[in-house]
Amino acid sequence: MAKHVLDSREIAYEYIDIDLAPEAAALVQRINGGFRTVPTILFPDGRVLVNDHPPNAETVGDAGIYFSGKAGVDDLARQLGRLLDDPGVVASYRSRALRRAREYSWEAITDEYEQLLTQVCEASGHGSLPPSMLDLELAGDQPTEPVSVAQKAVGLL
Repeated sequence: MAKHVLDSREIAYEYIDIDLAPEAAALVQRINGGFRTVPTILFPDGRVLVNDHPPNAETVGDAGIYFSGKAGVDDLARQLGRLLDDPGVVASYRSRALRRAREYSWEAITDEYEQLLTQVCEASGHGSLPPSMLDLELAGDQPTEPVSVAQKAVGLL
């Protein structure tokens, strides 16, 4: 569907089959939290359009635009059109992508996981972890179940 939208607007693009291009496959996996999620659409100015799969959201954060995996190709086409039609969205996401690229690294992520695991080990024992270590939403229109940071990032809540 993405190819159809780009073709219908006569927008030049390079299609890469990640099964035939290991370097491209590695890039797609890096963007999508280790998953080979397609389509992953990269724009020359740094914009990214990816599936709203939670690991993608955690990796891309607020620096990309998501299409709903549940809604499928219709939402993919809508979001792609939005990126192509709205210069304001383009400018906003360009600056976010540049900021995210500076902030996000696997070294930083592994450091955060190491710190989290250390805290969990120190807090472990009988019973539940302290509430400060859980993503619990406590009141109002928010869920009462634990939610992931990725769900919050893509506005699934």
